[in-house]
Amino acid sequence: MGCLLRFAIVFLLAESTMINFRVLARRMSSVAKAFEAHGVVPDVVPKAPAGDIKVNYPSGVEVNLGNELTPTQVKDVPTVSWDAKPDNYYVLAMTAIALLRPQYIYMRTPQQRPSVPSRFYDIAGFPRAFGAVDCTHIKISSAGGNRAELYRNRKGFFSVNVQAVCDAHLKIRSLIVRWPGSVHDTTIWNDSPLAAQFEQGRFGPYLILGDSGYPCLRYLMTPFLNPNTAALETYNRAQISTRNTIERCFGVLKKRYPCLHSGMQLK
Repeated sequence: MGCLLRFAIVFLLAESTMINFRVLARRMSSVAKAFEAHGVVPDVVPKAPAGDIKVNYPSGVEVNLGNELTPTQVKDVPTVSWDAKPDNYYVLAMTAIALLRPQYIYMRTPQQRPSVPSRFYDIAGFPRAFGAVDCTHIKISSAGGNRAELYRNRKGFFSVNVQAVCDAHLKIRSLIVRWPGSVHDTTIWNDSPLAAQFEQGRFGPYLILGDSGYPCLRYLMTPFLNPNTAALETYNRAQISTRNTIERCFGVLKKRYPCLHSGMQLK
């Protein structure tokens, strides 16, 4: 992954059922093939991990594909280690969680699509809306190195710029988490698989709503910068009110997971 910075959120699952890694082992012949088959590559990371991490719990157990661990065994914070070069940045991914992505983060299927615009329309009367896009900066500490300044954003702090598209119910339908804070929102959108799919016409007449930082395209509607008629002002009110779903989505996430708001440590 070179020196491209990623960030990872560690999920601590406290379930009463057994954590069964045998199921995962049978479903995938290799981590790389599984990441590609489920869209983790290239939507979340550009390529599959080069190696596995070592996870050891204070209870004395070690995580391996194929073994079973009980909630009691994994109740404490584990020690995580991996082979690394001191000047590189790395992403830590729990494969089982990554493989769940296609079940929860996806654009609506053709059969589901007709109902999506009506839910957006109910907000402020904006027609044919299929999703709202925006980026949010997740604050991180500087890890140093030659490329550290790439992560300093326009507000002066280090961050990862995360792009998301949500529906009218604030559910994330597309997520891109791999760009330094200095990268502009438009660059992230132009490079995203979703933008390519809209360019190819795969979503028909449906529209994505963005703020004024995005270009106005046949499928990407943005507000007018200087509305000078009643019609333009009406359009702006409807567009901004409908697009506000993505800002509310970010607000809910950052309140639910405070580390996304206060910042994440890399060391």
